[in-house]
Amino acid sequence: MIDAVAAIAEAAIALALVTLEVVVVVLVASIRPWRYVLSSIYRSEVDARLSDQGMVCRVWYFAWGTLALFASVAVIGVLVWFFWPEPADRRNDLSVENTQKVIERVRTLKGDK
Repeated sequence: MIDAVAAIAEAAIALALVTLEVVVVVLVASIRPWRYVLSSIYRSEVDARLSDQGMVCRVWYFAWGTLALFASVAVIGVLVWFFWPEPADRRNDLSVENTQKVIERVRTLKGDK
């Protein structure tokens, strides 16, 4: 029994670390695309550097940047959703007393006693 719990805990920790590593890689990979979007000086430098490159290289650069931007927005959105506290009125709706009241109302509507 203890071995099974230890194995599950070890797997959960490994999964959490891999997830954290993926989040960090996505956020680090999106630094340059965000800088390209937000800085006109950096944008002009990149455009001048990419003007000498072929069309495939430019398309790949912008496709990767777009993917990294969307992935970083998704990661930040998930983190905010996961760690955002639940409103007090929503927690109240899910309380045991309210659930029991709803069950009683359903029973009275059905005619059960």
